[in-house]
Amino acid sequence: MQTLLQNTVHRPYPLPDTCWIMTQTWNDLLFSHWPIKPAQLRSLIPPELEMDTYDGECWVGVVPFSMAHIRLRTLPEIPAN
Repeated sequence: MQTLLQNTVHRPYPLPDTCWIMTQTWNDLLFSHWPIKPAQLRSLIPPELEMDTYDGECWVGVVPFSMAHIRLRTLPEIPAN
């Protein structure tokens, strides 16, 4: 495992020097994206914000998921309902 963690050439930033402070597991994760014309979206976005486009279209994304095993480093898990 230590060898695996030492391979960081693919990372755009270095590994943190401190210990982890929180853990969580993401379950049933879905990334859904739909293209939308900037003109259709403009009225919903504050005018001072620039809209980001790709190939002339904006993209709306929905990322539903549930989390489990949530806890801070020194505390027990938060109970699930």
